[in-house]
Amino acid sequence: MHLYIDQELKGAKTDKQITAAIERGFDRCEKEWLEMAKLAFPLGYPKTAYVGACALVAIVHDEKLFIANAGDCKGVLLSKNDAGDLTAKKLSTTFNANKDYEQERLKNEHPGEADIFHCYSKESCYVKGGLQPTRSFGDLRIKHAEFNNHYKPPGEGYRKPIPNFKGPYVSHKPDIKVFELGKDDQWLVLASDGLWDHLGREESAAIATKGLKDDLKKKQSNANQVLMALMN
Repeated sequence: MHLYIDQELKGAKTDKQITAAIERGFDRCEKEWLEMAKLAFPLGYPKTAYVGACALVAIVHDEKLFIANAGDCKGVLLSKNDAGDLTAKKLSTTFNANKDYEQERLKNEHPGEADIFHCYSKESCYVKGGLQPTRSFGDLRIKHAEFNNHYKPPGEGYRKPIPNFKGPYVSHKPDIKVFELGKDDQWLVLASDGLWDHLGREESAAIATKGLKDDLKKKQSNANQVLMALMN
């Protein structure tokens, strides 16, 4: 996808042009996936319609940070405060069926579908009982009827069709935000839910602050050692 976005960004200068270029890059990636799956799915490769991927993209241009998110990855900007410590700024919205705002959106967009999402526990909710992210590449079974209208047996890896399919239920379209960068902005953390399930945004700032201070102490110690060697 980064190759597609690089190609689309050529000549883009304004915020609107850069945003449109990112969107086209996402569209190209999804289109290629869909075209491949249309060929492979009926030939005995059902997983092409059942797997997917989230994406979180960061682009810096003219002191501006563009964050494009499709899924439940998260971005955090770490900036220095007056005390010299790093603080965390939320950069992205999390698109996951666990979130109340996504559950409400799904219900509003698909009225009458009581099974639009199913929660096995408070933090384990799935669109149509099968997918947590509410934006992603692939996951075509949740998007297109043609990957449900089949008569293949489960023994060959094909899943039971979604009844009364009225999708798409998820989208690959990115949510794009733009931020002004300043001299105090130091680090950008981009990670999947595999990290953020165990680490909070403020914790990432605390870890980075400790790392910077430890690194500074190490550099000061090395400098003192060099100075002592020269004096001797």
